Amino acid sequence: MSVVFLFLIAAAIGWIELPKIVRAKNRKELVSFVIILLLGLLYLCDWQFHLMLPNPTETMNRLFRPVTIWLEDLLL
Repeated sequence: MSVVFLFLIAAAIGWIELPKIVRAKNRKELVSFVIILLLGLLYLCDWQFHLMLPNPTETMNRLFRPVTIWLEDLLL
């Protein structure tokens, strides 16, 4: 029940915000808005149904760890 309610809230947010973004012809903002909204809904479903999606923080750590190591070697 709570998932349906939160999907309805996300739909209401989209219904309010998307026409403004489309009218202003902000394609980058539109794409980022939709991606962030869908990621939020995806992680909501992960939390609600106990799916095993990776933690976003761990993903960012894996992406930026080589840069961190390179910077540490450069500065030390």
